Amino acid sequence: MMNRFLPILIFVFSTLCLCSCDSTHQTEILGVKCYELPDSPENTIARWNNLGINTAYVSEDIAENLEFRKLAKASGIDVYLIFPVFYNPEALKADSSLWARTSDGERAKADWVEFVCPSRKDYRASVVEHAKDMVSTLKPDGLSIDFIRHFVFWEMVGPNFDPNRLPDACCCSNCIDGFITETGMALSNEMYSSEEKLWFIQENHSQQWQKYKERLITTMVSDLAQAVKSIKPDTKLNLHAVPWRADDYNGASRTVTCQNLPELSKMVDYISPMCYTHMLYRSAEWVDSLVVDFQKQGVDNVLPCIQVGLSYRSEEFTPEAFDACVTSARKSQVNGLVLWSWEMLAKDLKKQKSIEGIK
Repeated sequence: MMNRFLPILIFVFSTLCLCSCDSTHQTEILGVKCYELPDSPENTIARWNNLGINTAYVSEDIAENLEFRKLAKASGIDVYLIFPVFYNPEALKADSSLWARTSDGERAKADWVEFVCPSRKDYRASVVEHAKDMVSTLKPDGLSIDFIRHFVFWEMVGPNFDPNRLPDACCCSNCIDGFITETGMALSNEMYSSEEKLWFIQENHSQQWQKYKERLITTMVSDLAQAVKSIKPDTKLNLHAVPWRADDYNGASRTVTCQNLPELSKMVDYISPMCYTHMLYRSAEWVDSLVVDFQKQGVDNVLPCIQVGLSYRSEEFTPEAFDACVTSARKSQVNGLVLWSWEMLAKDLKKQKSIEGIK
């Protein structure tokens, strides 16, 4: 009797398994970063639908546009709020004591890049509260955490850049004293200045100092993740990563940016390296090498972001070169692809053709 129903039972069980797998399947991300809409929300969403774009990483100004949010939701486009953390010119203008400092005592500033000290408890608390307010008010599908690192103008760091010229930050008195308090370190009574304390720490406790600087970043991500999830548990988290492989610039990914990628990847849904080839004088193949390197470090949620238009260079970035970057970014198993930026892609029909087949 049982044998008569066995094929039916196998069929039902197989169907249930397939349904279960389908329910947990995640669509490959085809995303764009967008800071200012070059067209109306209606026309923008229509163009994204035609191109198969299903995820938008947008500025606070765009996220606050109610019409944009309604149209995106109706079209099934996930909206992530781009959320800068330690880059904050407005806060620094209001309170100069917040400046991060390099090891030579200078403000952490290069061109437009201006960084807040990552150890300031008052600032960190304000960032967490702002994230909670934004998530509570705007209810985005995700938070895209940007400038979550120590200071460096990585956009100007090319393949042959001397790692000895990279900045060492933050080395302000607040960070130094915080390290001393956290470690319970006893310094000589003669060491009163921050410069003397920093020299002693770097000479005698460099590894502990490095780990402390990493914790300032890791705990900030953890605090943001917990705060956001407490407001909207299904909020996805994306983290913008500096596009340096583990051994690049003598391991500067850990020693300079202090982004401990294996640890950070456990706290967020996606780690998104900013693979801006043309800006950084890199080949298309470099994108895949970066993805592979991240994966070898234990980061299995890589979401590469590639450059679309010109930035810091006047030489042409051809559609063919862009197409090669798209191919390279998708060569290894990744969670999708993000394009920087929609403002650039919107006016380049030839480059739009490179992503038409990703739908």
